[in-house]
This record gives sequence, structure tokens and C-alpha cells, in this order.
Amino acid sequence: MKAISTRNWTGSLVAGFLLLALFFAGCSCGPEADVSPPADIPLPTSTPSPPELDTSLLTDDPCRAPCWHNIIPGVSGEDDVRAQLQDSPFVKEGTLEYELTEWREVQLGMFYWQGRGEHYNRVYLRDGKVLRIEIRIDHDWTLGEAVDKFGPPKGVLADTYGVETTGYHVDFYYPAQGLIFESNMLPVDRQVYLGDGKGILQKDLKVTQATYFAPTSLEGMISEVYLYSPDDDMEGWLANIHEWQGFGEVELAR
Repeated sequence: MKAISTRNWTGSLVAGFLLLALFFAGCSCGPEADVSPPADIPLPTSTPSPPELDTSLLTDDPCRAPCWHNIIPGVSGEDDVRAQLQDSPFVKEGTLEYELTEWREVQLGMFYWQGRGEHYNRVYLRDGKVLRIEIRIDHDWTLGEAVDKFGPPKGVLADTYGVETTGYHVDFYYPAQGLIFESNMLPVDRQVYLGDGKGILQKDLKVTQATYFAPTSLEGMISEVYLYSPDDDMEGWLANIHEWQGFGEVELAR
């Protein structure tokens, strides 16, 4: 009987194992491999587009102030405001919120959201109706341009604030038109103080916020819109509001 070569037997065994490995590697009888990404790895998403630039004060589109994008002070209710803001192109995605708040011991509803800039806009409601709307101005618009469009203000308040008067604040009041235009300069980068409690009103001061409310008197604005009572130093506020004398020198609030 012829002896089997050990070398041939070993080679045959190796070849057999290789064939078995190839067979099982190609077999489709088992479950398919899961090729989906792990749950903790977020899928790529597109970056939301920034909100549109709100120039409605300039264009009166879709309505003239004190209406703001079909939200009307004294008329629009909570559902109206929510419907307008939820799909608004002027609201940054994911920033719209609603909460109850308190203003001068009166409970108010408040919507707030970011527009094109980093600051928040707000709509306050009292007894289910819009009390006032505060909108940050994200485009270049000046106090001089505000006067050109809306005429002279009923009253002007100029004040300083911050440590060592590092800020300069100006309000132009238009109560009969339901508007306040506000300019805040921080830090102060120009000469606005004249000394002896006087400052300068300049045409090119940027409007930083517009406030909308139902038209009323100056006293009504303070008591009905900002909820001051005679016991809340309402007279002190009125004493610091000066008649319009044009651009130039103005007495600062005391």
C-alpha cells in the first residue's frame, strides 16, 4: 500500500478550510448587515436662512404703523399674534416663545423672538389684546428720517445712563400716532454732552427701537401703555419730556 504524503495531506486540509471560509462569507442565508448610521450621529442638515430684513416702517407694507405686519395694538388677540408670528419671514427659526409676565404688578402675556439681529422683539398683551409692540430696528434709519416721515414729535426725552454716563438715550414720542422712536448709543462715540445738564440732538442718531401702541395722549401713553399710576412718579416722567425745539441743544433728564 502506497503511503500518503504528509505534505499533500496538509495542503488539502488548508485548501478545504479556505473553501469553507469563502462559502460562509458569501452566504446570504443569515440576516443582512445593518448599514444605517448609529443613532447618536446626527445626519447633516441645511442651515436655516436668516430672517428677512424688516423695513415696514419705511414702506408701510403690509400696513402703516402702529399696525405691525397685521398685528394691531388694542385690536389683535393672542391667537391673531401667534398666527402672524409662527410663519413670519421676520422671525428667526426656533426663537418664538410665549410666557406670562408681570409689568408694574399687572399680569401680561408676552410673545418674544429674535429677528435679523441678536436682540429680542416683544409683543405684550393685556386682557387678551395687544398692549404694545417693541421692535428692534435692524436697518439703518435715523431720528432725522423719522421726523421726515412722521413729522415733529409731541415730546422728547434725552438721558444718560451707565457708569460715568457711558450711554446716551433719546426718545421721540408720537402718542397720537401710537409710536415711540428710541435711540440708544452705547458706548458713546461722539460729543453729545454740552455740560450743565444739556445734550445734543443730532439728525444722524440711529433709531434702535420702535414701540407701537394704540393712539392716545402723552398722559395716556404713560398710564395706559406703560401702566404708571399717579403714585408711580408719573409727574416725574412728564417733567423730563420736553417740547420739540428741533435738532440741536436739549435738556437732559434729571
